[in-house]
Amino acid sequence: MIYYILKFLIVVSSVTSGYLLSKRNANGEYFVKFPLAILNILITFTFIQGLRYGRGSDYPSYADLFVGIKDQFYEPIFSLFSSFLVLINAHFSVGFILSSFFLIFSGCFLIKRFRFAAVFSIPLFYLSMMEQSENLVRMYFAFSFIFIALAYLMDNVRVKSYIFLMLAFLTHFSVLPLIVFILIFEKIKKPISNISIILILYALSNIYIVSAEFIYSKITILRYLDLYSNYVDGADKWLLGDGLENSYSFEFGLSYYIRYYLNPFILFLLGYKILEKYKNYKLYIFFNLFVVGILFRPTSLSIPSEFFYRIDLFFTSFSFVVASFIFYDFAKYYSNKNIFYRLTIFYLIIDYSYLLTKTIFTYDPELGNKFLWEVL
Repeated sequence: MIYYILKFLIVVSSVTSGYLLSKRNANGEYFVKFPLAILNILITFTFIQGLRYGRGSDYPSYADLFVGIKDQFYEPIFSLFSSFLVLINAHFSVGFILSSFFLIFSGCFLIKRFRFAAVFSIPLFYLSMMEQSENLVRMYFAFSFIFIALAYLMDNVRVKSYIFLMLAFLTHFSVLPLIVFILIFEKIKKPISNISIILILYALSNIYIVSAEFIYSKITILRYLDLYSNYVDGADKWLLGDGLENSYSFEFGLSYYIRYYLNPFILFLLGYKILEKYKNYKLYIFFNLFVVGILFRPTSLSIPSEFFYRIDLFFTSFSFVVASFIFYDFAKYYSNKNIFYRLTIFYLIIDYSYLLTKTIFTYDPELGNKFLWEVL
């Protein structure tokens, strides 16, 4: 019961902090300073997420790494982080607390650039990060650097942005494709504008999925670049039939396929309609990254490999930004929206509410929903 209460507390905190961050006075000025506005969500997310215990298949290995039991070399930045924890003889929970703090702070740091929509974006950020960040600690540590880099990119402070992009790469090499697309979209400074081509590509990506054999024939090139060695070694197993796909079986119902196809389609169409209105906030970067993610998703899910799924997560996670602007625009210009638009938004609200409820109230019988104080 305590698990569900604390998870719900994070949701309440995210809405509260979002409201405070977006609150303006009669002159249109934000009257709650940024640190004070996000204090609530910083505290609740940091300690509730940071003091989790045993959730995620990678949790034990990171716990061992943070106290020096496991001696494994990772990318330079994360190796420095784990080495620092070992050097100061910190409890393994300190590593999870600090990484949780970094994630929520970096997310809020980015959201500050469009704080008018924070009442939507902070809860959606939490929903987007909540489940996978508990397991993929190193990946989301790198993702945190990406959020800060994008914040500086929105401020046109490119040197700092490039520094944080480099820090992200040196934390987890898998962010390289994301960094490349960020730089491309910042250079062209335009949204992917031909909606017909995108819809055709979206249909083709679901019909003609890239085969595992083709990917395997190309992915070993990465070995010569000394990248993703943890994944490239043994790629024949997890791509060609002896790996994850034989270890797990998945059964997807009708609701899954409705959400899988309909939700990205809706976010794409509604997001496309407001791109010009919010171009000063560089919404096109987040929109384009999201589009790349939904085009790659069919391939990433057809091959039961965490390698491709994780890379796709980097892109599709930016749906929280697109959805935030959509909800904000709808709330502000509600009277101008037709009945079909309103019903579509209503569907999105129901879907996000369902996803939030499902994520919070999911019980893992193998790992449980424990916190550190329950096992000490």
